[in-house]
Amino acid sequence: GRLPDDTPLLTDGHVRLFGAEREMARQTLRAAVHAFLMSVRPGDYLAVLSFLPQDQALTAGLETLRERLSTRLGVPVLVSHGPQYLHSIGQLYKGGPARGCFLLLTSDDPVDCPVPGAPYTFGVLKRAQALGDFQALKDRRRQVLRLDLGRQPAEGITILLETVRVMSGRVPGAPVPR
Repeated sequence: GRLPDDTPLLTDGHVRLFGAEREMARQTLRAAVHAFLMSVRPGDYLAVLSFLPQDQALTAGLETLRERLSTRLGVPVLVSHGPQYLHSIGQLYKGGPARGCFLLLTSDDPVDCPVPGAPYTFGVLKRAQALGDFQALKDRRRQVLRLDLGRQPAEGITILLETVRVMSGRVPGAPVPR
């Protein structure tokens, strides 16, 4: 009925970072996210894998993040909502060309319900799917960073938007952001 607790590489307020290179653990959250994003190269694509609640405000924030990342990095950026994407484009992420970089976002579920006849909740099931995809991407040596946004995912999206806004550097050939 519960998943094991992960040990984050770093924590900043309610946001926890997982899956980055160990040397990133000595950085701030923003510096680690910046380093991850700057590792995206021309010819790559970035997929934001959202296991966040699907409400209008978060969806709008993710779309703004997608647009800003695409402009900043000069690569295609898409947002996929989990667990729905796992049986479609998720197969490409793991089995297709190794040109994808993945930012996996999780959070606590504001409302959680038991699965009838099971010893776990839908929230635990969804988190297990996110962690399974995270591990599958790592096992296939895909570039992946997981951010758990805790109980306030909107604040986590704001932190990401601010990180992209103040990023120094850009991929050569990418348009200069406004």
